[in-house]
Amino acid sequence: MSADYATARSEFASAEKERDELLASFESRLQDIQQQSDFPNVVLEGKLEELKIAVADVVTQTEQVVSAAGLDPHAVAAVSEAIAEEMSAEAKHVEDLQYRVVRVSKQYNDMLRTYTARMVQMGIPEDELATLGFDPLPGNFTTAPAGLITTHHGAARQ
Repeated sequence: MSADYATARSEFASAEKERDELLASFESRLQDIQQQSDFPNVVLEGKLEELKIAVADVVTQTEQVVSAAGLDPHAVAAVSEAIAEEMSAEAKHVEDLQYRVVRVSKQYNDMLRTYTARMVQMGIPEDELATLGFDPLPGNFTTAPAGLITTHHGAARQ
């Protein structure tokens, strides 16, 4: 019984040592990953500060031009606000277009993958399909469903 106990005790000590090493390795890797993910944030914060300074400089220059030209500050503020609203609307439009590009690119890649699989099922060699020139669009697209097929959740159909 004491030999079994000694063996079990030795195995337990070995398992504890391995656990502690894995935990230390895990914590070390976790810190490395955290530092790697923090680096882009630091870079972006620096760029944001640079942009804030640039915006402050432009505002100061604009105020100097308005003052030197003897323009009505209220009229300039109204024009500036209208321009800001227009730029915001344009930025939203650009964002919508970017989303559409990603969506259509995913649709294209999904369709290409589906047709390729179907043609292979029909006996067309995959290397022959590759020569047709239909290549997937580059991007970080998922192969999950795109949600293009929807059901009507409103009033019941008659």
